[in-house]
Amino acid sequence: VCARPELRMSITSEEVNFLIYRYLQESGLEHTAFSFYKEARVSKAPSSWDTPPGQLVVVLQKGLQYVELETHLSEDGKESPCDAPFSLIHPHTCNRIAQLSHDDEMDTGSSSSVSGNAVTVLRGHSAEVFSCAWSPSESKLASVSADGSARVWEIPEADWCGPEAELKSQNALVLNADAKRMSGNSEEGEDKKEEVDVTTSPDQRHLTALEWSPSGKAVATGSFEGKIYVWDSDGTLQHTLSQSGDPIFALSWSKSGDTILSANGGNTVTAWDAQQGTLKQQFSFHTGTTLDVAWRNNTQFASCSVDGGVVVGEVGEEAPLSEFRCGTCEMNCVSWDPSGKYLAAGSEDGVARVWRMQSDSPVHTLKGHTDAVYNLAWSPSGPGSANPDSPLVLATASFDNTVKLWDMESGRCVRTLSQHTEPVYAVAFSPNAKYIATGSFDRHMHVWSVSEERPIKSFKSNGGIFDVCWNAVGDKVAAALASHLVVIMDVRE
Repeated sequence: VCARPELRMSITSEEVNFLIYRYLQESGLEHTAFSFYKEARVSKAPSSWDTPPGQLVVVLQKGLQYVELETHLSEDGKESPCDAPFSLIHPHTCNRIAQLSHDDEMDTGSSSSVSGNAVTVLRGHSAEVFSCAWSPSESKLASVSADGSARVWEIPEADWCGPEAELKSQNALVLNADAKRMSGNSEEGEDKKEEVDVTTSPDQRHLTALEWSPSGKAVATGSFEGKIYVWDSDGTLQHTLSQSGDPIFALSWSKSGDTILSANGGNTVTAWDAQQGTLKQQFSFHTGTTLDVAWRNNTQFASCSVDGGVVVGEVGEEAPLSEFRCGTCEMNCVSWDPSGKYLAAGSEDGVARVWRMQSDSPVHTLKGHTDAVYNLAWSPSGPGSANPDSPLVLATASFDNTVKLWDMESGRCVRTLSQHTEPVYAVAFSPNAKYIATGSFDRHMHVWSVSEERPIKSFKSNGGIFDVCWNAVGDKVAAALASHLVVIMDVRE
């Protein structure tokens, strides 16, 4: 009789921590992922470790299926039918039934659903796409991904869209710092293989931030390993900026295009000379991770942090100009209105606050959300904007699945956009201030009129949406997806 070989299976705590870290990143929780990365010492994982997206969920699902089978398996080897739900959290109570009904099988749906809209799919990334941004001067769209690359897509300006149209990777410049520049692909549309630095963990190469210069002649990308890459619009690497090695959570170009600000995981804000590629100044205003940064003008800026503070600083000055604090609740995002008069910040307590520089107390405390305010956007309207006769509105996107529109004159909520069924990560106004685009992890991108509480156009993708953005003309909206894709929806009638 042949001896059965011993099955060898082991799961180490390091492997579990790695999967948890990847799950946090894939869910868009970059700040939590960074903290876990440090505390769980995920940085010590071998550089060869890499997993397909959703691996933690796959392992849990398979484990749950095994436990379910084990629970319902009788001594004669037959499975006892049961229609009671089986959960990771709640105890299972069997509800025996005569037979399983095939009518209850889950409908996975199609990869995309379009309601009268022209949608184009951009394929080429091999991991989650965290951000996308249109050039302010050309019909080009940039995207950054967890695959460690950025892409600049040439988007035709003619009536090129059609339902489910596609632009594959050969239509994009592939920006990879290891290769300095990549452009063009094989006839089959597959990317050329790239040489990568094996001493760097794949997760550290994730690109987490993206911003075009005001002129559209350059684009900056930030990475989890703490490096900023500045490229010209043709895809040539101009500068590599690095100071502390902490993750870059946000980038912002000054209005003149001379300076780049970075919000760093190491509690600092850094100002970089965009022309020379050198460090200008580093600001240590915060005691916790800096999550966002935004320019007021060419010298003054605001930043926010997990320490609950919002600080206004100025390049050339060591001390902050103003400090705003409302307890210790984490501040997720910060933004100035077009005139630089109002400063808004969204926080984990579901409140958005608006300040003026002349006062330490908020002029508006915007309450109404029941979960964190993750993102916000000002309408391009009011004094100092391209639409001075339209009222100034602030949009707040929340993990309570809604977006709220607030009138700045009264501080009153004038609209609640509640079509989404999962957290809303992205919100953006159209250039004419008449429309707003939202993106959620429910896989839907909606376009709304600011005067209505129902979408006028919608697109259902095959993955959660991290980011949405409008082109300069205002006739197309792009979205960055967790399913490795970028999609463009034509919003013209």
